[in-house]
Amino acid sequence: MRVYSYEVIKQYVFWMDELGQTVKARISRNLDSTSAKPFSWDISHHWRPSPGAGFYFPSALSAITLENAEALMLAYAKSFTSDVIGNASF
Repeated sequence: MRVYSYEVIKQYVFWMDELGQTVKARISRNLDSTSAKPFSWDISHHWRPSPGAGFYFPSALSAITLENAEALMLAYAKSFTSDVIGNASF
């Protein structure tokens, strides 16, 4: 069995007034990877852009630098609507 190790570099907690709850996010670095994109991010909830649309799951979860991962995560988090579901993988 292969075990992967990640170091959590940064954690975020966002208070969403319209949700009445927090949304959490984190940025990690893969300690075992020689990948060109060793940084990744994940978030506790996903949002739906409009009624009738599907939930938006981000496709760019990996990044070359910490700063790039942070920019991707913040862009996603700042686009939230009040229609969310929890991320079972968080």
